[in-house]
Amino acid sequence: MIDRLLTYDAIGWDFDGTLIDHPKSSIMHEFILAHPTKQHFILTFRTHGMENSMFREMRVKYRDAPLPRCFSGTHNINARAWEKFLATQKERMLGLYHGPLTPWEEYYVEWKGMMCDKLHLPVLVDDMTAHVLPGCEKYGIAYVHPDEL
Repeated sequence: MIDRLLTYDAIGWDFDGTLIDHPKSSIMHEFILAHPTKQHFILTFRTHGMENSMFREMRVKYRDAPLPRCFSGTHNINARAWEKFLATQKERMLGLYHGPLTPWEEYYVEWKGMMCDKLHLPVLVDDMTAHVLPGCEKYGIAYVHPDEL
């Protein structure tokens, strides 16, 4: 099933729940290692320095995980956008806020699609459909859930 990614020259990869902590993480690692001529980018919602430990965490959990040199780049969302999104989500859970998405929520759910568009990545592999599909649809980016690989 992962062969469906062969048609793409560049791929956006989510980190948490995709490249780590997903039952098919190792299969995705093997794909990245087997296709070094493809551009592989990590797009993550990690902020506040947590984005700096990704490769170390991946190597601890998966001995044969791809090294940083296997990726063309990593990009993480702005810390303020992440904080605003989280605060609004908390208000929604507590019943303090109802209604349409706020501008910060829209930015958050569209960010990975926007980054794929900016980086010319035609596809995004990500486990958080609700947090990325709106952006993928807006920017015409193919979306693949890791369960489908």
